[in-house]
Amino acid sequence: MVSAPELEAKLLAENQRVAVDLPFKVLAFEHESGGPKTVYNNFDYLVSRYQSAQNSALRQSYDNVVAQTLVGIDQTAQSKFDNDAMQPDGLITIDSVYDFDTTMRRVY
Repeated sequence: MVSAPELEAKLLAENQRVAVDLPFKVLAFEHESGGPKTVYNNFDYLVSRYQSAQNSALRQSYDNVVAQTLVGIDQTAQSKFDNDAMQPDGLITIDSVYDFDTTMRRVY
C-alpha cells in the first residue's frame, strides 16, 4: 500500500467514496510464466469507478505517485489494471437522518 496524503486529500475533496480505494495499492506476484509482475489501478480506473471529472492536475499527481512507487521495478514487470470501465454501481450511499456523532454512537 502506498500513502500520498496530499493527493488523497484532493481526491477525497472531489468524491469521498474514493476512500474505498485508498491508500493506493500495488499488487506484486509471480506470473504463471515464472516472472515477477506488478499491477495497479491507473487514474482512469478511479475516474470510471467514481464518475469523477477528468482533472489533468490530479492525473499528473497520481501518475507521479505511481512512478515513484514503481522506481526500480523493471518496466516489463509493470502493468495497469486492464478494466478502466467500472460500472458506477456496487457502492451504495445511505443518508442517515442522524448527524455524524449520533450515527457513530448508535453504530457502536
